[in-house]
Amino acid sequence: MEILAAIIIVGVVATVGFVSYRASTESAYDKEAKANLQLLRAAQESYFIDMTTYYPAVGSTSNLTAINSNLRVYISASTGWTYTVFSNGCSQAASANPARTWHLDINDADGEPDSGGC
Repeated sequence: MEILAAIIIVGVVATVGFVSYRASTESAYDKEAKANLQLLRAAQESYFIDMTTYYPAVGSTSNLTAINSNLRVYISASTGWTYTVFSNGCSQAASANPARTWHLDINDADGEPDSGGC
């Protein structure tokens, strides 16, 4: 009976620890995406000064190599996020697991990424 109680206690502690760890890693994951979106926003502003248009000139692109090259930034492809930049100055980060999306528009007053897509 005492062994069963000890096993139950260990199981509860392990579950609480796992949930806490998962929440912590997801928070760090989101912070990385938000920081990259702010980097893309600053790069878009610089690109606009030079070219009088946002990158890309029309439509959107998720080609990270082209984004890094044209906007003169470095965003790693191994982050688990898919980054998309739009010709209207909006940038988006999307994750498949767990599913969530952040975006940052060039005209966003507070400069903080918001939940959802462009």
